[in-house]
Amino acid sequence: MKNLNWKQIALGVLADIGSTIFFVVVLFIGFLAREAMAGRPAESLNEKIFETTPMLILVLVLGLAGLLLGAYVAAARSDSQHSAVVHACVTAVISTAILSSIYLVEPNTEPFWYNALSYGLISPTAIFGGFWRWRNLQRRNRVLDSPTTPIPPIPNS
Repeated sequence: MKNLNWKQIALGVLADIGSTIFFVVVLFIGFLAREAMAGRPAESLNEKIFETTPMLILVLVLGLAGLLLGAYVAAARSDSQHSAVVHACVTAVISTAILSSIYLVEPNTEPFWYNALSYGLISPTAIFGGFWRWRNLQRRNRVLDSPTTPIPPIPNS
């Protein structure tokens, strides 16, 4: 616990929740614009979005994209692969706890398959985000640490 960088984890949680909210708001605005252009009232916008399977899948993908971004951000300053994945997973646990607290206020009305997929994909997505960041750091360090070879002069013709 003492080796955790809580600042990075907090940034990861903010990136996760902030980007997820942004993605879903953009989705809602797009759906609202589509309904308005079709001349249909959008009074029950929330029910329309969360009752159709394609929209649920889209919301799930957007949520996982936000988590992937948050896990990536949380792993940014990790000094080992293990640390990167741990930071990403702690970010996922905190983000999930915060977002799941919504169900304390409003009951969960999503179908079972949606909940099973969303909670089942949290850990793999977070692990992938941390590992992905670690691999990018390794590649960057390899490029920076590699000896530079001089560029041969261009022969005059």
